[in-house]
Amino acid sequence: MSNLIIILISVFGGCIAFYVSHNLGKGPVYGSAIVTLLSGVIFMLLEHFGVSGSAELAIVATTASYAGMASKKYVMNIWQMAVVGVIAGTLYVLSTNLFVGIGGRLGTIAAVSCFAFIGLKKIIYAKFPRLMKTEDISL
Repeated sequence: MSNLIIILISVFGGCIAFYVSHNLGKGPVYGSAIVTLLSGVIFMLLEHFGVSGSAELAIVATTASYAGMASKKYVMNIWQMAVVGVIAGTLYVLSTNLFVGIGGRLGTIAAVSCFAFIGLKKIIYAKFPRLMKTEDISL
């Protein structure tokens, strides 16, 4: 499967979970569950009908949906969530053959993606303080 497709699915999965959680007010667990359920059904059907590699995309979307559970305190909007999705997709690609069979790999990728984004924001805001918005001061 193409790494670009994996990263795009990660962005979409994370953003949809974030949107359902925050914009629709359904909460993080519901947002992640919807993405996981729909991606599992859709991508497994594609796999069943001969689109090889689709099952892995369900796993990627699930991973990103865990990152989409982030609080608005740290990931303030859908655009920031898209950046977290890129980080999660990239980490997924880089860790494909690492820690296979060890529980918690997908959640760890999601958590590290959020931590990396928060650190990146802190670095950017330290360098360019005028970019910081008032609601972002909690960092």
